[in-house]
Amino acid sequence: MKNKIIILIFLILFIALSGTFVCRYSFSSEKEITKISELISTGKYTQAITILEKKLKDTKSDETKAKYNYLIAVCYRKQGNSGKAIYYYKEAINDKKSDFAVLARFQIAKYYQNLKNYELAEKEYKTIISEYPEFFSIGEAKYQLAECNFKLKNYISAIKNYNDFLESFPEGPRSRMSAFRIGNAYQESGDSQKAYDQYQKIIRRYPETYSARISLDKINELLISFPDLLQEKIIFTMVWSCIRHKDMRMREKSLKKLLVELMI
Repeated sequence: MKNKIIILIFLILFIALSGTFVCRYSFSSEKEITKISELISTGKYTQAITILEKKLKDTKSDETKAKYNYLIAVCYRKQGNSGKAIYYYKEAINDKKSDFAVLARFQIAKYYQNLKNYELAEKEYKTIISEYPEFFSIGEAKYQLAECNFKLKNYISAIKNYNDFLESFPEGPRSRMSAFRIGNAYQESGDSQKAYDQYQKIIRRYPETYSARISLDKINELLISFPDLLQEKIIFTMVWSCIRHKDMRMREKSLKKLLVELMI
């Protein structure tokens, strides 16, 4: 009986001490993360890197490693050391299940895009879209993929991906620019008819916007290059655009200017 009591007391003490150790460890870890965040937010990147690299060596968790690698990459990017930043971003994507993996891949894609290495950027954006469909910036990834397609003169893919973006995000500046880029892609690929139709859609759907104005400029380019390209419909579009102007004086001025141009 005496032995059982001693064993019971030992177990209670062990559990109590273990709990104290876990609490202290958790508190210490939380304090360190707070300190790292403060160092990064105040621009003390070298100090943050020193702490993070030590913690990286000590951890065995792949998810935690992804987090530390990502934060180290952020520090190096803030310092302007893109080579080191990319190295640690690539280390962060090793654990595909980590939330930091997709964030790291997105930064890698942007890095290649800024370098005008659109092939590698395109590859990264495709991976994000296929492997992380719930990513909070999936819309931006889709848009930037289309931009890379356009830069690579892969106009068929660009049109498809801009349309995919528009289906998910029909409103906003990115949507208007996507619609305009579709017209550009048709125009650059030599399909003037579809380019004209697309520019006309923009003018009707987004009147009194910058996208509508530059679409009208593109229609004028098409008219100069292809005088017989649906001239009557083009004139109608131009007149319609003038009529939609809110300011009465500007509306009359625009119409008079257009009539003069048509009489030349």
